[in-house]
Amino acid sequence: MTPELLALAFGGLSALSWGSGDFNGGLATKRLGVLHVLTVVHGVGLVLTLLLALLTRQALPPTAELALAAGAGVIGLISLGALYRGLAEGQMGIAAPVSSVLSAALPLIFSIVVRGTQPDSAQQIGFAIALVAIVLISLASGKIEGTSGLGMAVTAGIGFGIYFILMSFIQSDSVYWLAAVSRALTFGMLLMIVIRQRRILAPPNGLTGVMLLLAGVLDVFGNIFFLLSAQSGRLDIAAVVVALYPAVTIVLAAGLLKERMSRLQVLGVVLALGAVALIAA
Repeated sequence: MTPELLALAFGGLSALSWGSGDFNGGLATKRLGVLHVLTVVHGVGLVLTLLLALLTRQALPPTAELALAAGAGVIGLISLGALYRGLAEGQMGIAAPVSSVLSAALPLIFSIVVRGTQPDSAQQIGFAIALVAIVLISLASGKIEGTSGLGMAVTAGIGFGIYFILMSFIQSDSVYWLAAVSRALTFGMLLMIVIRQRRILAPPNGLTGVMLLLAGVLDVFGNIFFLLSAQSGRLDIAAVVVALYPAVTIVLAAGLLKERMSRLQVLGVVLALGAVALIAA
């Protein structure tokens, strides 16, 4: 497969994983709260990645790449916290699209300007359509009202963009160890917050426990698939395709929870499919 198709394939798998993980994590958050969910999800991710690294007997990656993965993980966690706060403070219809577009645009610009990647005409059109699709897909109410929470959304988008760029510098095949180190640091940070706030995290059970387990597993593979996508050498394709992950969450909510999609969201999903076809051309 060509680098473009590899980046597209792994990026699509990353979007599917992250979108499905957010669906399960979002449902669990309604029952347990953000801090509880994030702590359990990152704990599950840590256990899973350690097991995978040990079972596959992967060699430890270079110290510099471990440090890079750890730093990227912290930035990703902070960005996620900013996004959740932006969504809570203001209109989801502005926080979600702003953060999503920035998270895709920054790596795209970096790839073209710094790395000298030259997308062909079809891919350029595909990127433009994908950015429009991201905005439409993220509009929960079908419209944008007000600018409350905009600062947090911008912070989240920039943070996610930096996370994507940093991860693209990692070339080691030891993806499980890299993910494990990242999860160890973020899980430790979350535990410190829990202890400082004197929270008691009751072990989840039943359906909520299953949702958290799925969210943790899918989040891990979302990160691994993105890393594989970026390692193909096409950060621009990886970042733009991965940023379409809200479409997966919305489609799952519509199919399983019978939530209605706005006309703009339906249009966004259709445009996203067209964008992927152009990028792959």
